[in-house]
Amino acid sequence: MNYIQLSIIIPVFKVKDYVRKCLESVLAISNLNYEIIVVQDVHADNSLEDVPDLLNNPLIRICNQKNAGLSAARNAGLFLAKGEFVYFMDSDDYIDPIVFSNFFVRYYPLSPDILVGAFKYVNENGEGLEQQNNQLVFTAQGVFKGQDYLLRYLSLPMVWLNIYKRSFCLDNQLDFKTGIYFEDNEFTPRALYLAQDVCVTSSPFYYYRIRSGSLAQQMFDGKKLEDSVFVANSLLDFSNYRVKEKRMKSLFCGESIVYIFWNARLFSSKSFCK
Repeated sequence: MNYIQLSIIIPVFKVKDYVRKCLESVLAISNLNYEIIVVQDVHADNSLEDVPDLLNNPLIRICNQKNAGLSAARNAGLFLAKGEFVYFMDSDDYIDPIVFSNFFVRYYPLSPDILVGAFKYVNENGEGLEQQNNQLVFTAQGVFKGQDYLLRYLSLPMVWLNIYKRSFCLDNQLDFKTGIYFEDNEFTPRALYLAQDVCVTSSPFYYYRIRSGSLAQQMFDGKKLEDSVFVANSLLDFSNYRVKEKRMKSLFCGESIVYIFWNARLFSSKSFCK
């Protein structure tokens, strides 16, 4: 394989009915050099048994591990990735390969730390949910400094909206906290604060599937409350050790903490993240 521009990392767990659509969408990318790393739970999952034809594609690499949660799967994929950029995708969702690749190719020459995309909702059958989609308004477009984007636009922390430069993640020791819910809420503000250039599109390339059985559909219980506190404390620690600017300290120490508690409950009830 030639020089790899992008590694697409897809953790797979209990998505047998949806994983074919996911893999077919990324395999349809045609105008860049990329690899697909599928992190498979081999302990108690059969999600891949019906897609052997897709797994034979030389673009796909399989990483087998016992179920250790979404964060551990993403970290394993990041460790194995060879691409200049990495993209973390959920295996029950899918992308528009043309919009996705055009966005990536447009901004790739700038070598940004993060590329930020947009998304649409679909139901379990992949049909658009117009009422929810009409409520989504993506206004940011162009190139921003990471801190400016964090202050002005961050409202959705999901990492599947973002494509990251791999060296940026490794150099800044950006990985996902394991064993918790809301790992995206903890990861994304840190990443944006540390990023220099962030390239943003308002054109949706990601299709987020709202379905029963996903993590987002589970009740907001004691574990989620505990993990919300963990995320808030983690961001506070990050602010204390890394953040110097007064306006950013205000965000991490105040607004983002409130944001974590509010959105932890909101995401659980309205399915914003899995």
